[in-house]
Amino acid sequence: MTSASLHAVLARRAEATPDRVALQWLGADADLQSVTYAELLQRTARLAAGLRACTAAGDRVLLALDHGLDFAAAFLACQHAGRIAVPIAVPSSRASEARSRAEHVWRHCGAAKILIAESARAGVATLAPAVEAGDRARPCHTLAELEACGDSEPLRGPAPHEVAFLQYTSGSLAKPKGVIVEQASLLDNLERIRERFGHHADTVGLSWLPPHHDMGLVGGLLQPLFAGFRCLLMAPLQFVQRPRRWLEAISTHHVTTSGGPCFAYDLCLRRIRDKDVERLNLASWSVAFVGAEKVRADVMRAFAARFAPAGFRARALTPCYGLAEATLMVAGRRAGDGAEAVALCRAALARGLAEAPDPASADVLESVSCGSLVGAHRAVVVDPERGRALADGEVGELWLRGPSVARGYFADPEATERTFGARLAGDDDGAPYLRTGDQAFLRDGELHICGRYKTVLIVRGKKYASEDIEALLQERHPALASHGGVAFDAGCHEEESLIVVHELERAYLRDDLEQLRASMQGALGARLGLRAADIVLVLPGSLPRTTSGKLQRIACRELYRAGELRHVAPAAAAPAPGVPGGAP
Repeated sequence: MTSASLHAVLARRAEATPDRVALQWLGADADLQSVTYAELLQRTARLAAGLRACTAAGDRVLLALDHGLDFAAAFLACQHAGRIAVPIAVPSSRASEARSRAEHVWRHCGAAKILIAESARAGVATLAPAVEAGDRARPCHTLAELEACGDSEPLRGPAPHEVAFLQYTSGSLAKPKGVIVEQASLLDNLERIRERFGHHADTVGLSWLPPHHDMGLVGGLLQPLFAGFRCLLMAPLQFVQRPRRWLEAISTHHVTTSGGPCFAYDLCLRRIRDKDVERLNLASWSVAFVGAEKVRADVMRAFAARFAPAGFRARALTPCYGLAEATLMVAGRRAGDGAEAVALCRAALARGLAEAPDPASADVLESVSCGSLVGAHRAVVVDPERGRALADGEVGELWLRGPSVARGYFADPEATERTFGARLAGDDDGAPYLRTGDQAFLRDGELHICGRYKTVLIVRGKKYASEDIEALLQERHPALASHGGVAFDAGCHEEESLIVVHELERAYLRDDLEQLRASMQGALGARLGLRAADIVLVLPGSLPRTTSGKLQRIACRELYRAGELRHVAPAAAAPAPGVPGGAP
């Protein structure tokens, strides 16, 4: 299907199959609300008319709406009206972190309007104090208010070069930046996802991913509308509180495609009981995509083994890689190929080489393939200091170019040039590349991600990915919360200043924590030859996270330096000289 915009895709579907169910909202009590293509288009048109009446072409519109049918209609209305959607997490008057992020986005993008749910008005009011009942110029509107103030003048759909939305990055390493995604980039990426995952009209999708995150928006919500298959939506909190709800919904509704970050699969392993596994039927699940963070081979194997009795097939696991700056997907395994891991020599990887280990060596690390590049994209692994392309098997920074790469960052020309304007040494006449900031290597045409460059630790001249240190430690004991730890450099000038901070599972708060620390130090020494200057164990849920669930490394480090972490118990030993932030 060739279309100029997402709105044109929806209009064609509503004309061809008006009564076909497009989206369904799965409530906490398992009831379903459905909307057909015709109903979705009609509501979108009413909302778009309302937007036209109170905003100007090109205005930014903040979408502070819960995941669901309202969000879908509001996002599509922005496309129809030629306004730029800016999805955010719904701010709460009680959640300072989400409120602070929303305020940053609100001020940075200069939004003309904020679309809200009535229940969120108190939280949003802190961003826009001008909210007053009866004031037509007020910045906040519920969808019902917006539908009531529309006009009847026909609206045109956007052109391919026009901006579809601003995707604010997660902010796990820095302040969120607004990625400018054009209609053409969005449609190209949606087509690449459809091709790679083999989606078709009979596919059944399910997404609990937040729609203000690129995977939840593009992969979870827009991909079904583009490819024309039915998709169920559920609130992220439903999954986080009870992970079995995700798998139960797949089982009940015969879902064929669904996925999330690696931590979601790990959470299912930790929180779903054997008796609940026995009630599941996962035989329909043919594409279990895994992305948004580094994919762990041990989690993939354990998930496949644990849920095999429920009909889950290991070949359904589909690792992929993407980022907001490239709309979403950059590389992925093909549906049905399963997850594939290669064994690497850990010491060689620390020197920047992806080499097979000695058969007798225990110094082994597994790397999961993220598959081959999608569409017409080109990837080069580069020595970031010299701008020189590296050979297969050499580790460097991943640079990209292609039709899904975004225009740049909103209102930030310096960051745009720095990130989107990279050029290979000796190739000044070629098109610029996007610097992903990810450490990677290519092998046999497939992409392997090692970690983020900003999270690489250098100890005695060797490079270690923080994610590998964190994964190694989490293997040591079930007391350590799933995806609840960070490893970082304290920022002093000591030879070793590795700091590890990890949340505990609530059931283990009264365990022998000194023994746990000793076990963690032993693992660091035996597997990596490292010793942490400090290991801090903290209360569950106390570390700062982004809206997509990733730990905010810089914020964790700053809390450590300031001595503001909520320790479970005093540290086993005083911090190393020059290392701030020990136990209070």
